[in-house]
Amino acid sequence: TKGYGMVEFREDLKKLFQTTGVRCKPVVLLVTDSQIVNEGFLEDINGVLNTGDVPNLFSNDDKIQIANELKDVCLARGLPATKDS
Repeated sequence: TKGYGMVEFREDLKKLFQTTGVRCKPVVLLVTDSQIVNEGFLEDINGVLNTGDVPNLFSNDDKIQIANELKDVCLARGLPATKDS
């Protein structure tokens, strides 16, 4: 839609990663070629498909908050509650 740019796309990607990673809910990212209105969209999708990561998507503060939210999940699964877990 008009006015939907990289900022909005990256915010939607953040929501997607938080839904799947933090809340453990399955989601589908369905994007058609007509929805790729910015080449950056394709670069970010390619990053997700190739490495599972979008560079600089989350700020350090966001990462700390997410790690804190996942501590209990790690402990419940017998994993160390570290940044890398």
